[in-house]
Amino acid sequence: MKNLFKKAHQLTKEMKARYPEIDYRTQFGLYISYLMKESNEIDYRTAEIKSWFLIKNFTPDERYVVEVSDREILRETEKAVNIKFASKYGNLFSWIPKSVFMTEEDYRIEREKEEKRIARFEKGKKRYEKLVEFAKANNVKGVRVGWRKETIINKIKNAGLELPAELIA
Repeated sequence: MKNLFKKAHQLTKEMKARYPEIDYRTQFGLYISYLMKESNEIDYRTAEIKSWFLIKNFTPDERYVVEVSDREILRETEKAVNIKFASKYGNLFSWIPKSVFMTEEDYRIEREKEEKRIARFEKGKKRYEKLVEFAKANNVKGVRVGWRKETIINKIKNAGLELPAELIA
């Protein structure tokens, strides 16, 4: 991050020398944005922290403070960032490894995994509901929502019915 600011200042000074009418601060901001996109550097003040790290290292109350707080970078080393999480609930100081911050690509991958997990859950839920519906439609005694799938299948087989293959899988 430090080198990024140095490079942005250098480029802005060169631009200001060539075109004195430009605003230094505006041009500096443009170069910061450009260089961050180009270098794929993460802005540790706004980047998401991987959930497994938060669960492993923080209590539920601390995790809430991390999620709702403003971040201030106190120190930065090659491999970690010392961050002050400031919220109305208090301040939390912690060293966070750079490897646990999510890039936009990491965030996109996490979101896709979550969407796939939700789709699998919904598919299984619909199959379970059809299984219960099949059992009730065929007057299998005692079947109700909340039973394990295997128990319902056994009840159906004990009733002497043939189960459709799409309900078993």
